[in-house]
Amino acid sequence: MMNVLERLIEGTTEEERITRWGANWREQNLGMEDFKVVAKRGLTFLEKLIKEYVDKRILVGMPII
Repeated sequence: MMNVLERLIEGTTEEERITRWGANWREQNLGMEDFKVVAKRGLTFLEKLIKEYVDKRILVGMPII
């Protein structure tokens, strides 16, 4: 479930974030998950996927927003 700060930052551009919270908005606690945690989780997922589908093709899609 999103907290109030996540709803404030979700859907904003970097320019809007800089205007609202300053150039160091990434260092502030705005309720966002730490980038390193997200990156590690994504990498772990990809590693598991590669092991599960050895010698197979993997198609990765991105949602159109």
